[in-house]
Amino acid sequence: MSDQNINVKVLVADDEPLSLFAIKHSVNAKEGWQVIAEASNGNQVIESLIDHKLDVLFLDVNMPNMNGIEVAEKLMHAIHAPLVVFVTAYEQYALPAFKVNAAGYLMKPFDEVEFEDLISRLEKRLFHRKACLTGIATSQSSQWLQVKQSNVSFMIPINKIIKSVSSRNYMLIYTMEGEYTLRSSVTEFMELVSEYNFIRVHRSVVLNLEYINLLVQSGSAGWSLQLKNGSQIPISQSFLADVTKILKLPMS
Repeated sequence: MSDQNINVKVLVADDEPLSLFAIKHSVNAKEGWQVIAEASNGNQVIESLIDHKLDVLFLDVNMPNMNGIEVAEKLMHAIHAPLVVFVTAYEQYALPAFKVNAAGYLMKPFDEVEFEDLISRLEKRLFHRKACLTGIATSQSSQWLQVKQSNVSFMIPINKIIKSVSSRNYMLIYTMEGEYTLRSSVTEFMELVSEYNFIRVHRSVVLNLEYINLLVQSGSAGWSLQLKNGSQIPISQSFLADVTKILKLPMS
């Protein structure tokens, strides 16, 4: 695929210096492709993902600390994660690579024809991804929230958030799929979700109305909200009047 505006940022990870140099040289020789980070182990790859916005990762399978397969497993559920290409001298890793949705598999030593074919396939996938993301950004951006989990960024649907709890300078975001963090105050978070059905029940707790099941009395004067997953969230006395005004739920 020919695209004069292509700008592909690449990380190469290999604990063998000669192999690292060979891959870097081949990548940098391609127009619009640039190696902006390198690593010799899996932990360095994860650190680079925090510091750089990357499009493609060339990962050696056998690396110390965390191998290439383990790095890819951490990225499997990340939204807009870089495309992963495994570089190895061992064919037995082809199946594990398939299981973690690898975009390519490069056998050492590789020839130029094989590398050209790989680059062509990667460019097609990147072009398709860019087209899809442009559509999402223009028509659905307000429906998604960018959050983090283990320093990896995700895009999650706002309506899938069950509750959010303030913790210092962050909001802890809870969904059925997992827990995430967002650098935000409660006030800022409420502004982000102002078009959705969220309610503040405590100075540090925000709930999605869609996941509230029942208003229950807890103790002589206290009230809690029972969520559809069975958990109960106490309502702060200072927010009780607002909550009862908004909610129309059976009281237990």
